[in-house]
Amino acid sequence: TLEKLQNTRNRIFTKYNELLQEITQYFISTQLTKDYELVQQQYYQIGAYKEKAQRYKKQLKEFKAEWEKLEKEVDADRSISTEMKKVFEAEMQTPTTMPEIDNVLNSIEELIIDITFKKSQWEEQKELLKKNITPQSNTLPPAPLDIVSDEKILIKTFSGDYRKYRGFMEDWKATVHINPKYGPGQKVQLLKSRLRDQALETVKCYNRPEDYQIALKTLEERYDKPEKARMLLRSDLRKPFTQKDDYRAVRKMFDNFQYTLYLLESYGADTETEETREALDKKLPESILTGINLRRSMWPTDRPFTVKDRRKIVEQLLQDTEDVKTIIELADREGEAYTYATTTAKTTKMTSERTKTLQCPFCEGSHKPEECTRCKTPNERKAAAKEKKLCTRCLKPNHYATNCRSRIQCEHCKRNNHLTALCFKKT
Repeated sequence: TLEKLQNTRNRIFTKYNELLQEITQYFISTQLTKDYELVQQQYYQIGAYKEKAQRYKKQLKEFKAEWEKLEKEVDADRSISTEMKKVFEAEMQTPTTMPEIDNVLNSIEELIIDITFKKSQWEEQKELLKKNITPQSNTLPPAPLDIVSDEKILIKTFSGDYRKYRGFMEDWKATVHINPKYGPGQKVQLLKSRLRDQALETVKCYNRPEDYQIALKTLEERYDKPEKARMLLRSDLRKPFTQKDDYRAVRKMFDNFQYTLYLLESYGADTETEETREALDKKLPESILTGINLRRSMWPTDRPFTVKDRRKIVEQLLQDTEDVKTIIELADREGEAYTYATTTAKTTKMTSERTKTLQCPFCEGSHKPEECTRCKTPNERKAAAKEKKLCTRCLKPNHYATNCRSRIQCEHCKRNNHLTALCFKKT
């Protein structure tokens, strides 16, 4: 069984790596042409890449499920020694490439958006030519310049969640709907490129310029449901929270709680209720609840103690905790720096400074990430980054690649969606 699983894993990952390198090289070399027929060819070629990536993603999911099942069987088998189990775990690690597949799919989606713009531009030009054709003009006019804009990056996607519809449409109307640079044909194509799952199914039949307003109206009738949105948001407030000992988790929970209340208020709901207070108190650790009760005991008798007041106190208590933790971390760093300087007194000052400032995110050695010899390939480095919960775009903690705002340019391919250490062009 182990040998069979190893063969399956090797086969799938070989295909995956081939696909990843193939797509990466295509992204580096491709230049969007102004010839309509070649644009169509590019469109279908990238679409085929996307289908292949989705197929590999499905295979990886099936393999991961099979692997996790085998892990449980091995763990429960008492006839296997502890040492053999350790060898088993070392040789066959759980796959960590699922997020990479998602990143590939997102990159392909962005390229499809560019090509969709180009196709829409040409089709609108052809329609105009048909209406105003003259004997002296029997060729297409020059293609308009490529649209290079941040809208396609900044606009959120929408999958059919009632809670997120209004926020999505606010962003859409502020960035694309009122933008005179886009014609109705481009807008309907860009709108569809920002939709996912059920939302895309709702308007997938609309393709013509005159369909744009119909698509917007269809989405509004289908997803602008305040009652359903309020019901789902209240359910979010009641979800249990157990990581009360983890400060960062508490901070994230409270920020999400605040945002949920903001959405409820935007849908006309009253958040000054006993239900809101109980939902918040159930999520807070004892130390925060004690701080709230202490502040409330000193509250002026002529002023009501509202849920909004409670939320302000929670925010202040969390900020106080952040300040204390920052001071402790700074003190710890100063202590480490002092110890380091004492133990390395025989080394030169230049070497000491370089050792302190350079730290590889993969192995924590004193070198640049692209010089790491423990993680030599881009795949190994991405796997190490995911294991350490680092962003696979800039290699920094506390966020994911989908939310990364880094614009650091790769030295090899000159693109700004990854660091030099993660570039496949060099390999």
